[in-house]
Formats: sequence, C-alpha cells, structure tokens
Amino acid sequence: MGYNVALKDTSCHLNDSTKPNELWSPLQWWVIQGIFWLSLSAITFFTLTVWYATLEWPHILHTLLQGVLGLFLTWPLYRVLHATSNMEPVSRVIIGLVAVASTALVWTLMRMVTFIWLTGLSNLWADFGGWYFGAIFIFLCWAGMFYVIHYYRLLQAEHQKVLEASARSFQSEALAREAQLKMLRYQLNPHFLFNTLNAVSALVRLGDVARSREMLARLSTFLRYSLDAEPLELVPLRTEEEMLRLYLDIEKTRFDERLNIDFDISNEASSALVPGLFLQPLVENSVKYAIESSEDGGSLSVKAYITGKTLHIEMKDTGPGMDSADLQNDRGVGLTNTRERLETLYPDNYEIAFEWADENFVIHISIPYRNAWQNRNNRNSTMVEEAPDARPA
Repeated sequence: MGYNVALKDTSCHLNDSTKPNELWSPLQWWVIQGIFWLSLSAITFFTLTVWYATLEWPHILHTLLQGVLGLFLTWPLYRVLHATSNMEPVSRVIIGLVAVASTALVWTLMRMVTFIWLTGLSNLWADFGGWYFGAIFIFLCWAGMFYVIHYYRLLQAEHQKVLEASARSFQSEALAREAQLKMLRYQLNPHFLFNTLNAVSALVRLGDVARSREMLARLSTFLRYSLDAEPLELVPLRTEEEMLRLYLDIEKTRFDERLNIDFDISNEASSALVPGLFLQPLVENSVKYAIESSEDGGSLSVKAYITGKTLHIEMKDTGPGMDSADLQNDRGVGLTNTRERLETLYPDNYEIAFEWADENFVIHISIPYRNAWQNRNNRNSTMVEEAPDARPA
C-alpha cells in the first residue's frame, strides 16, 4: 500500500484575471447617501422654502420626498459609474454623462409630478427647463463625489497593498535568514564534518596522502560555497548539481561501493534557475537514511526535466518511507525547511510532495521555470539601455 503526502499543493501558474472589488460597503453607501441627500434637503429648505416663506406642509414634505427619491435613484447611477470605472477615460465620461442626464431627467419628472400632486399647482411644466437644469447640476455633483471617494479608496487600497507587500518583503527576508541558518545547520552538520575529517585521518594513516588532500580540497570547496551562498540567490541547476556531486564525492570516500549515485538532468533543465543548495539537505537526509543506516548501502538518484513553464525535480532513494506523522524527525525537518525556503522565494507558486513507491522514497518538487541565460541576457539588455551614450559628438 503506497501513500502520497503533499507538503504544498499549489498551482504553478497564477491566474492574472481579477474582478473589480467593491470599494464601498453597504453601510458606507447608506451613510454617504444619507449625508448627501439630507444636506441637499436642508439646503433646499433654507434657501427656497424658508426664503420664499412657503412653510406649508406640502412644500416641506416635497423637500423631504425629493431627497428620498434621489437617494434611491442614485443606486442604479452608482452601479453604472462603478461598472465603467475601469474603462477608457473617453468611454467613461460619455457613459457617465448619459447616465447623469438620464437620472436627472427621471428625478425631475418625479419631483414635478409629486409637487403638483401635493400642492395642486398645474401650470408647473413651463418651468421644466429650470428644474431639469438644477437636477443635472445636483447629479453632476453627486457623480463628482462618487469619483472622489471611489479613487480615494482605490488609492487607499493600493497603498494598503504596498504596505502588505513591504510587510511580506520584510517577512520574506526574516524567513530567508532563518532558512539560511537552518540550511547551515545541515551544511555544517558536525556529524558530517566529523565523519569527513575522520575519513581523511584514516587515509593519512594508510599513507594515501593524495586522496586525503583531494578530499580536504573538496571539503574546502564545498564549505566555501555553503558559506558564500545567499538564501535569496538563484543559481543554474548545473551549479547545484556540481555542489551535490562534490558533497556526494566526499561521502563516497566513506561509503565507497555502498553509495550508488545517478543524475538524470536534461540539458534544458540544467540551465534552470534554482535556490542555491536547496537540495543539499534532502540529499544529506538520503545519505543518512538510505546509505548509512543500511549495511548493504543503497542508491540515490536526482532527475530534473521541464514541462511547459515548470521545472520538475524528482529525488529518489532506497531508504525507509515516512508519513505526515514523521515530519518532526530529522528527515521531516529537512523537508519542512526546504518547503519554507520555497515558500519564501515562490509564494503560492510551487509544489513539494513525497511518497513511498516501489520500495523507494521519492520527493517531487515543482517550481516556475526560469532560464539562466535568458535572465542574464535580460539583465545585460537593461544595463545597455540604461548606460549613457559615450560616443563622441
């Protein structure tokens, strides 16, 4: 019976299509609407009703009713303006003006009919132009208020995104440094150093000075690269392979024929950019659990290939399997640390899973594919474009 446990299962291709967010909550909408139309009713009352001494109840009631009518009529106007807020400016202005004029026309007709019904005056239609002109001015002010609030809140949302991005950046830096310390825990594992130096000492006692020097040189190169590696730096997979081979050559001096190694990395995959030394803790785990713990030794293989825009890496060893309950032991901690480092570099854009299949422990890793040569060419092109023109005049 096999099992498959995913540490992270996310799509390797992000969806760029986004829907426009509602920037006004229902509560904010009704509060803003209430303030606008109550203010208009108050201004109308003091500048018209009180000024012209028409304090009869029909006039007062009409002043209140026109505010209520405007409050409900601006809801469809709001939907139109909000729906067109992402359009081109010319289209947005044309549609907005048509919507404002149409809403003002409906509001004017309803106001006049209501006023005639409340006051009994029937000769009001001759003043339709004046009523309509005032309505257009009012709804233009309302549309202006909408755009001011809309783009202010849009600016606030963008500012919040910038703050969140900055916070994520600081968090990523902190996680990267933490990942680096955890990575160094594996790279400078005292157990590994002790065994390597012990093997060198044994070679010296046997008089094999050449092999002991070669082993020390390999160890020096590996440790220098480990200490110089930046946690956020991406390197070609071929460089990662070279360091893995260097590490495994050191271990092979100890295990000799008990350690069987196989690398199957396609030419395209070898130029893919990957985090430096992110596979080394996993390889060290394989050596510990598949080779060192077995009298007969075992095998370790690393396979890498490209499909579409994704780099796939498969590590396989003949060590014992594990399940989700084993994530707290050394082997599980190695997997967890690798996942945290991938999360720092490829947030929600990677996959890492493991399984026990055909008497092999298999780790599957998928990350976005970036070509090292294309990345270098892009940087060079940018430098050329930004370089000042040094040609003589």
